Amino acid sequence: MSFFSSISIASQERIHSQVFSWFFSSQCSAINEEDKISLLEKIVGHSLNSSKITSVTTEEDNIDIIIYTDKAIVAFENKIKSTTHSNQLTKYDQILTQKGIPNIYKIYLSLFDEDIDNPNWKIVTHREMATTLNEAKLNDCGDSIIFKDYLGFYSLLGESAWSFLEGPNNFKRVFRDGSLKKHEKLHVTYCSPMEKFICINQLETIFQKMFYKNVAQKLGLSPEDYLIEETRGNALINLYAQEFEAGGISYQLGIQLQRNSIKIIFQNKSYSKSTSKNLPDGVTFYFKTTSFFKGKKESLNLPRSKCYLSKSASFFWGYEFDDTHFSEIKELLLTLKSEVAPLLKNALS
Repeated sequence: MSFFSSISIASQERIHSQVFSWFFSSQCSAINEEDKISLLEKIVGHSLNSSKITSVTTEEDNIDIIIYTDKAIVAFENKIKSTTHSNQLTKYDQILTQKGIPNIYKIYLSLFDEDIDNPNWKIVTHREMATTLNEAKLNDCGDSIIFKDYLGFYSLLGESAWSFLEGPNNFKRVFRDGSLKKHEKLHVTYCSPMEKFICINQLETIFQKMFYKNVAQKLGLSPEDYLIEETRGNALINLYAQEFEAGGISYQLGIQLQRNSIKIIFQNKSYSKSTSKNLPDGVTFYFKTTSFFKGKKESLNLPRSKCYLSKSASFFWGYEFDDTHFSEIKELLLTLKSEVAPLLKNALS
C-alpha cells in the first residue's frame, strides 16, 4: 500500500490541490520547468507562449490553484466530493479578470463531466488529468519518488470513477453503504479492490450522484428538468414532470429516486422557505385516494413542516437498473404529465 493510500486522501480536495501546486512550483525538482510549461499546455489545450512559471498559489481569493507564468494565468477549480454552487465560477471569472493578465485559462477538475453552465471553464476529469501527468518525464530525484507514489494513487481515483460508470452493477456497496461510518466499513467484505477503494474513501455519495446524472441523461432530460441532492449520505434525484402556478406559489410534480425506493412527489418549488400550510387540501386528497404504481404496495408520506407530499413504493437499486426500469420511469413521467397533472391543476384552482 502506498503512503497516499494509507492516509486515504481521495476525498480531500485541498490535499490534491497542494500536491498539484507543489509539483508545478519551483520547490519541486521532479520535472524541469520547460516540461512543466508543456504539461500545462496539454491540460489547457493551448499554447501559453511562456518561458517560465513565476508563482503558484492555493486558495488565493478562494480559487483552489492559480499558476502564474510570465505571459498567462492557469486557474484550477478542484472538485471531488462536491460540485459547483452559488455562481461560484462566475465570481472567479470576475476575480481573475482583475489580475490584469490578458491570457487566462480556467480548468474545472472533476471526477465526472458536470453541467457547470459556464463556457469560460474547461472541464477536465481527474482521469484525464492523471493521464496527462503520467506523460511527464520525471527526473531521478527524491521529489520524483514522492510524486510517483502520489500519481499512482491519483490515477486510481480517476480510474475508479470511469470503472463505476462503465459497470454500476459491479459496485453494490457504493449504493448500499453511503450512510455507513468509516470505521464500520473496515469490517465489510467488498467484491473488488476498486469497490473497496471507493467506499473506504467515503466516495459513495458523489458516485451515486454520477449514476443519477447518467439516468437523467439517458431519459433525455435537460438540466432544468431534474435536481440531484443528498440526505444522510445517500444521493437522490428529482425528475420533474410538471410545474404549476396557484395563488402566487409555484409547485412541482415529479418522481424521486433514492436507494431502492421510488416516490411520486408534489412540493412547493421554494421548498426550503415553504410550510406545510402551503399544501392545498385538494392535492392531499388526490394523493390519498390515487394509486400511482401498478402492482406495488404504496405508502403515503404526509408533510411534516414543509410543503412536500409523496407516495412511495419499493423499486430497484442502481446496480440493478436495466432498460426495463428506464422504460418504467419514462412511462410514469408521461402518465404524470398527461393524466395526473391536469387533475392536480383542477385541485389547485
